[in-house]
Amino acid sequence: MLPHPEPSLQTTTWQLDDLAVLRLAGELDALTAPLALSSAQQMLLGRAPVLVVDASQVSFIASAGIGALIRLRRQVEERAGRLVLVAPADGRVWRLLALMHLLEHFAVCPDLEAAVRVLRTPPPLPGRQAAPPSGTA
Repeated sequence: MLPHPEPSLQTTTWQLDDLAVLRLAGELDALTAPLALSSAQQMLLGRAPVLVVDASQVSFIASAGIGALIRLRRQVEERAGRLVLVAPADGRVWRLLALMHLLEHFAVCPDLEAAVRVLRTPPPLPGRQAAPPSGTA
């Protein structure tokens, strides 16, 4: 019997003012997805969640990792929170979300700074469209 490999996912969590940030680095698969989900859930205890999941350093993502991101998004939405995923367009997470037609289900930004800007902007009121960015109309 082969020994179980060590989980190959590192999680780093911190607060950025009122935002919770979870950085994932390594492989997000069936062995490591519970760790990622648990780390995020610990950050969300006791408040309306405003969370950035930085997946820019994820080197591999399996369907279990996608499932964990979907579950986390649902949990945040059920608590009237907001979640932004950092996934550069040239990264594995973005490509898999695109292949699975899931990009429209996540707010995705190319870097942490863009994610923070998105979360610092109040969401549009229900039934109203967001104003176009300045200089584009």
